[in-house]
Amino acid sequence: MKTKNFLASCAKATFALAAVVMMSAMLTSCSKDNDDNNGELPDAKPNTVVIDGKERPVLSAQYEDRRDNDYGFFLYLDAAHKEYVYFSINSKVHLTGKPIDLTKKEPKHDGYYWWISYAIDSQQKFVGVGAPLDTERLLFNTGTVTFSGKPEGTISIKVANGRIMGKEDKKEHTLTVRYVGTAEKK
Repeated sequence: MKTKNFLASCAKATFALAAVVMMSAMLTSCSKDNDDNNGELPDAKPNTVVIDGKERPVLSAQYEDRRDNDYGFFLYLDAAHKEYVYFSINSKVHLTGKPIDLTKKEPKHDGYYWWISYAIDSQQKFVGVGAPLDTERLLFNTGTVTFSGKPEGTISIKVANGRIMGKEDKKEHTLTVRYVGTAEKK
């Protein structure tokens, strides 16, 4: 009788230990390698661009007045103007101070659709475009962009929680931007 009780006690302890090990293994395997992968990216500091976690100050800004309220903005990250983030917008549609969802195509409208790209030496590393018929370029996986102000005066550009696949490397890149200032006409 003592042997049966002893074996029953051992079986209970063994099952309890196995349950703890199984739960531990399950929780460990369900956690991600990069726990912040789907979390919100921190906002960039003022007049700063953060690409893939690397913080870069905006050294200068320029804009191009294209036509009919269409503008291009360059935020330069180096003195030689070889590294930059580019934005294309229509002032009537985008300069509203309201966040624009970068994961969705825009409804059809006159003028430019939003366009955000990052380039080094004229080589685009990633490009996101909101044009409804553009199937060549990608949307962002997450993120919003907010534009306000006037191109000829003070402009505010904020990209929050931007995640997009790279054009050539096919890797996910992150982007946050916070710029408030003037831009020189190009």
